[in-house]
Amino acid sequence: NFKIIPKLIIGTKAFHLSQPSENRYKVLFKENMQNIPKNSMVFCSFGEIDCRIGEGIFLHHQKTSKTLETIIKKTVYGYFNYVNEVNKITNHFMHFFGIPSPVCYEVKESNNYFQLLEIINKFNSHLKDLCLKHNYIFIDTYTITSNKNEAINKRYFCDEVHLSPDIIIEIENQI
Repeated sequence: NFKIIPKLIIGTKAFHLSQPSENRYKVLFKENMQNIPKNSMVFCSFGEIDCRIGEGIFLHHQKTSKTLETIIKKTVYGYFNYVNEVNKITNHFMHFFGIPSPVCYEVKESNNYFQLLEIINKFNSHLKDLCLKHNYIFIDTYTITSNKNEAINKRYFCDEVHLSPDIIIEIENQI
C-alpha cells in the first residue's frame, strides 16, 4: 500500500526551476522535497504550463525569435538538473510525468496547433532521455492521453486541463 500526499507549488513552471538564480519556486520545491522521508517514491509534474500556447516556451519563442529547440532544451535540462541536485540530498526514487496531449480546443482550430505538438513532443523527448540517463522513471502521459491522430483522449481528463483518476491504472503499468 502507498500513501500519496500532493505537495503543490501552484503556478510553478519548469522554467522557474531551470533558472540559475534562487527564486521562491525553487525554495518551495526544495523545502517540499526535504519534508518527504528519504528514499520515498516521488512524482514530479512540471512543464504543462510551459507548454501552453499563451505562455511559456511558445510565447518566449515568439518574443525572442530563439529556436524552439534551444528554448525547450534549456528549460528541460535546467529543470531536470535542479531537481536532480536537490534529489542528491533526499535520495528519492524519482518519477517524472511527461506533458499530456493538449486539451485547449481553441488551439486546435488555430495555426499554432502543430507547433504546440512539436513543443510537447520535444519537451517529452528531452525529459525522457534525461530520465533514462539518470535511472529515473519517465511516465509517458502523452501517449495515454492522445488518440492515434494526436487528438485528445477525453477519457483521461476530468476537465480541459487536469488528468482524471482514470489514468492511474495506465500510470501504474508504466512504473
